[in-house]
Amino acid sequence: MEINQIYDLVNEVAKQSMGTSPVTAVDTGSLVTLGTSILSNANNTENFIGTLVDRIGKTIIRNRAYTSKLRSLVYTDFEFGAILQKISVDMPEAVQDDSYNLENGKSIDMYVVNKPKVKQKFFAKHSPYQFYVTIQEHTLKDAFTSATAMGSFVDAIFTAIRNKMEISLENNAHMALCNYIAATGDNQRIKLLTEYNALTGQTLTKDTAISSEGFMRYAVGRIKGIAKKMETMSTIYNKEGEERHTPYSMQYYATLVDVQTAMEVNVLYSAFNEGYLTKVANLELPYWQGASDPMKVSVQLEGSDTATEIDGVFGFIFDRQALGLFKKEEAVIPTPMNARGRYINTFFHEEETYINDMSENGVVFLLQ
Repeated sequence: MEINQIYDLVNEVAKQSMGTSPVTAVDTGSLVTLGTSILSNANNTENFIGTLVDRIGKTIIRNRAYTSKLRSLVYTDFEFGAILQKISVDMPEAVQDDSYNLENGKSIDMYVVNKPKVKQKFFAKHSPYQFYVTIQEHTLKDAFTSATAMGSFVDAIFTAIRNKMEISLENNAHMALCNYIAATGDNQRIKLLTEYNALTGQTLTKDTAISSEGFMRYAVGRIKGIAKKMETMSTIYNKEGEERHTPYSMQYYATLVDVQTAMEVNVLYSAFNEGYLTKVANLELPYWQGASDPMKVSVQLEGSDTATEIDGVFGFIFDRQALGLFKKEEAVIPTPMNARGRYINTFFHEEETYINDMSENGVVFLLQ
């Protein structure tokens, strides 16, 4: 075992903590162990005889389940059938009230047919993937002192796989968000920066806007205004020009963590009633598509040969039915024991359907 006498370090740190000496560099390398991948025959023996190997006194198995930030976009499972069908009924046009145009000797035909106008969409694209792992129980026994300890290790392996599945779901849900954002029409994009600079005569940029208290207050006002307008029936907040309304309870507001933090720092600290200034974010995301450029979206839309790029995405309000995913299947299937190799493979199958419905409301707020 490596032994480091640290009395000098203890005395020095005590002086710095109590202010009797200035803060200087401390050699924490002699104090903190960073861990090694293997044990050394030279270092990992007891210090009396120098021959007996040090024993492992405690084993910590890191086993921490991950939950996707976009889990709320997952719809109820559907197990039977292959195609998701969505039906909507158009509102009828008003017609003349003939009760005010009665004539002697004439009747009014009350059986004139006026069929309802119904539209339907089919979502038939499935996205399957799988993971698998091999477990050889009889050789793993040599590394543990009890069945319970080995069971905890195997459980950690399966948790790691489920975490990867959860991350895969989260990443794909990010892309469902990004695809809708990229597919929006001009009427669905609010250029906050252009509007604010034109209104105030300032020349704020994407990089300086979120640190401006005035701009952030303006942005909150625009977002809350659009959110309230989306509750009223209109055709201007979806790409297909359908008559749609989105009640407040059906609205999702997604924004970036940096934007929400800037809002709290620059605006909310001075608010007497925060409710007047905030639009509660259902989703606070570290990025839209990738961590290296959090505000950028770049996707190749279905039917297009080129990428659609949108930079400076500040926030996004959308109808709950505008996008999401259905988990079609999730199955965990182990193989029988391989008699020759004495191991078992366990397969994790996942199948999902991701949807974008451009006839549902969605508005993107941009730092442009």
